[in-house]
Amino acid sequence: MNWPQYVDEIVLVEESEIAQAMTWYIEQHRLIVEGSGAVVLAALLNQRIAGISSKTVAAVLTGAQLSPPNA
Repeated sequence: MNWPQYVDEIVLVEESEIAQAMTWYIEQHRLIVEGSGAVVLAALLNQRIAGISSKTVAAVLTGAQLSPPNA
């Protein structure tokens, strides 16, 4: 597959920003979302994606492969 034709931009987020996004999902929507599923929200919350303020944005949520801290 020639994936670059489907990608407009790649952005980077910090681990702490992913954790912040995971917490946001829990606090705002009572959703448990693993880190990889929270990356898009981390980018959005930290304004890493330019030019979307007047657009509708969809984020795909994935996974719940998390273990309780005491497991």
